[in-house]
Amino acid sequence: MALKKSVAPLEKALPRCPYFGECGGCDYQDLPYAQELRLKEEMLRQLVQEHIDSADLLRPIIPSPLEYNYRQRIDLKLQRTRGGVLIGFTPKTGLGILPIDECAIALPAINQRIAAIKTEALEKITEKHRQANITIRTGAG
Repeated sequence: MALKKSVAPLEKALPRCPYFGECGGCDYQDLPYAQELRLKEEMLRQLVQEHIDSADLLRPIIPSPLEYNYRQRIDLKLQRTRGGVLIGFTPKTGLGILPIDECAIALPAINQRIAAIKTEALEKITEKHRQANITIRTGAG
């Protein structure tokens, strides 16, 4: 099923994330936040209407008070290399790791842990175990 993106962007926004376009997440950082929410709401309405035949069940999206630095959990990939450790996200291509230093939508407490995890991984991951998936989660907001 192909969703129609019928909400035409009126303007573009400068993505705050330096990995935007390469990273496999955050497809709409190049839109102003209000437009992003309208687009997502329309896509959700289309999906619900196609399967339930009643988009009346949906309430309007409630905007987050924070456009950035709100996410309480991120899932990273880690890979030990000859030169050290790569830690990052799956790129849009789906292959390999896009190395990151921080995530624009993650809480600051999560971003502060990324460098420490790299250091710990170098100390603890053996040559035998070269890859790992890591979830960083915090309850602090």
